[in-house]
Amino acid sequence: MSAYIVPFAHINYLAKFAEAFIQADYGKLSYYWNGERKNHGDADIIGQILWNENYRSVNYRYQEGSPAPPFQSIPNSRKFDPALIFDAINGLSYQSCECDDWEETEAWAILQALRVRACRMVSVAADVHGWTLDNNEQEQKQQDKLEAILIEEMSQVLFSKKEN
Repeated sequence: MSAYIVPFAHINYLAKFAEAFIQADYGKLSYYWNGERKNHGDADIIGQILWNENYRSVNYRYQEGSPAPPFQSIPNSRKFDPALIFDAINGLSYQSCECDDWEETEAWAILQALRVRACRMVSVAADVHGWTLDNNEQEQKQQDKLEAILIEEMSQVLFSKKEN
């Protein structure tokens, strides 16, 4: 497996995506890390955390010691497209996962939160609302059938206990 330092644009895109949700009135990026709920709304902080972890991963892989440069975001010129966001998250995850504790890092937690935000973006764009899917006619018939079987089985158990 190889690893490399992703370009500034890659980190900037993800950091500005996190920040864009604040501007859209969805609130700060929120995630759990190290037993605490974290809330970040600053692209510079988010970007630095992500870039630090990418550098740490590459340094670990190649036994190097290069520090991540200071990260300062710039305005994003790309559209926030869910496919590109997912690809950027997956790419950075792959380039940052060399250390054994990757899934315990703050960068990993941030990328998971960004993944959830991107999923939400897809739902909103598709005009999908709610947390559950309602049964269509065929599915409702199957659910009714299964519930009837369950009731019949429960009745047999209850009545057989009374007879004994």
